[in-house]
Amino acid sequence: YRVYTRRIYQSDGPGVWAFSDSRLKKNINPWNESALAKLSLIKAYRYDLDPEKFENIPEEKAGTMAKEGENQIGFIAQEIKTVFPEMVDTPEEGYMAVNYVMLIPVLLEAIKEQQQLILELQQKVESLESK
Repeated sequence: YRVYTRRIYQSDGPGVWAFSDSRLKKNINPWNESALAKLSLIKAYRYDLDPEKFENIPEEKAGTMAKEGENQIGFIAQEIKTVFPEMVDTPEEGYMAVNYVMLIPVLLEAIKEQQQLILELQQKVESLESK
């Protein structure tokens, strides 16, 4: 099932959970690409949503959507699709959507890559200082 909503709210619960049990997966392979290189190919943007582009919005909701859609931060799906096609979907309406949650593991791998670079640089600095 698909549920389209502008926002999802939670009250006093322990969080939003997604199944990630290894028993539900197959063809499991570790990430073996440069996350930093891939992430450097995409940009973040500031933008305002254009409520006129959304069809079938009741008139009484259009003003709220226009106000809530101001000053957003995000990506352009067409750009994400060139780097991470699995993160972009095009539902029947034809507008592309980005699965932002799928970006989290890539960000984690990028942090690990940066940490490895930092450690290597620290070792080089220590080596130079000890001379």
